[in-house]
Amino acid sequence: MAELYSKKYNYVVKYYPKSGCSTLKFLFRECHSEEIPEKNKDSLRFSKFFKKIPNCRPIFSLIVVRNPYSRIVSTFTDKVCGRHNHVGQKISLPKVTFFHFVHFLLRLHRQKKRFQKIDFHLIRQDHNYLKTDIIVKLENLKNELIKNYQNSQTQDLVPIIENSLVNKVNVTNKDKSKTNFVGMTEYSLNFSGPWSYFKYFYNDEIKDMVDEIYDNEFKIFGYPKVI
Repeated sequence: MAELYSKKYNYVVKYYPKSGCSTLKFLFRECHSEEIPEKNKDSLRFSKFFKKIPNCRPIFSLIVVRNPYSRIVSTFTDKVCGRHNHVGQKISLPKVTFFHFVHFLLRLHRQKKRFQKIDFHLIRQDHNYLKTDIIVKLENLKNELIKNYQNSQTQDLVPIIENSLVNKVNVTNKDKSKTNFVGMTEYSLNFSGPWSYFKYFYNDEIKDMVDEIYDNEFKIFGYPKVI
């Protein structure tokens, strides 16, 4: 989990890997570019300028989350396999399939192991969640951000959000013609697509495993256990 803090507006945005983190970081930079020193405005390492200061009391905290079903598929297709297969290089699977990856996570879950000790991309979305956090779902990101920014403290940021997220497209390497179950399909770690739509990675057995692993996230964030 990472968080960005605006000193000027005194609020926090929390986010997680594979839950729109790149979009959120650059959106936050656009909203608060005046808080970045002029010489660092083009730096990709701008997050260091948005760290919480000691004893601050943010007026609100947003936590951006993603449906666990699609998030774990995205982790498999982008971090177990593909050009950025950091996770795939750190774990040992009998076969590189979505089924075996989920089964690996289920074993860790039942052993009460912390996923992020293997790789931070595996961190659960309920990690460091507080009941005072305002939940924003990635699936409806623009509308939910605008709704929560429309208060006296942050309403002047709404036009920036609207302009930044207009026609925002999540560029993914998906083959929409693939409609067969692929949860048991074996891939190489270097395979980078095209991939099937996330729901085709699931059968009842895999869904049941994901339901068990992320049960707390489904409950906290209000996602139905329906694919």
